[in-house]
Amino acid sequence: LSREVQALRAEGTRAAAVEAALAEATTELTELRRHAQAATSGAEQLQREARNAALDRDVVAANMLLAVRQQAVMRAAHEATLARLADAERRLGAQQQLQEQVATLSSELEGVQAALAEAQCNQADAQRTLRAAAAADAKHSAAMGALQQRVALAERQLAFRRRARVQGAAAAPPVAFANTVRYWVPDGAVIDFARVWTEREAALACTPGFVGLMLRNVSAGVFEVASQWASVAEWEAWSLRASRAPGLPAGVMQYVPKKGEGFPEDCVPFKDLDEAVNAKY
Repeated sequence: LSREVQALRAEGTRAAAVEAALAEATTELTELRRHAQAATSGAEQLQREARNAALDRDVVAANMLLAVRQQAVMRAAHEATLARLADAERRLGAQQQLQEQVATLSSELEGVQAALAEAQCNQADAQRTLRAAAAADAKHSAAMGALQQRVALAERQLAFRRRARVQGAAAAPPVAFANTVRYWVPDGAVIDFARVWTEREAALACTPGFVGLMLRNVSAGVFEVASQWASVAEWEAWSLRASRAPGLPAGVMQYVPKKGEGFPEDCVPFKDLDEAVNAKY
């Protein structure tokens, strides 16, 4: 019995040792499980951190790519800005050059305008000189024309008298009446004035009773015209059937005939009208 007791005690001791070992094993298992869970949690954390790190890496890579692209864009913009700046500088240089050219052209234009003004003054002087010369030439030509007209009229009258002397005194028509009118003729109208009377004399050449026409320069600007007729009746017959408006040049005026001179022309204004105009034989 004591051996059995001792054996049971020994079994009890071994059971207690087994239980203690089992408890210790259980504790270690629990510790191992806790470490395993901690390791699992750490692994999961590491995985999450790895995933986050991968995401961060992707984000960083994307940001780097975006930064590279932005840098390229900024470089292109910078180059474009430099190109525009260079173009602006070229344009500014061209504008300055144009301004200098405009200033030069303005100076040249002022010189040309001054030369033109001087040329216009010279032209005006030349035109005045030319007009003065033309007026002097016209006056001289008028005087020469009037002289030539008077010479031609005198030659015709002389030829008429010569023919009368050749034909004999009996053949020459007597002059019973001379209608004499004095005219005031402005400068420049002498030639036309003489031409009118020359044409009238030619027109009257075949008129019955007409003897001749005498034009005489009495004084400066004053001319006397004497229309000679064989009889008063023949002169009156012509004057009643013909217009006595001779078509004299503008500006010509007539003086009132004195007693015994005859009758004034129709449609010709009077000069120095100081007495009544009456028919006067």
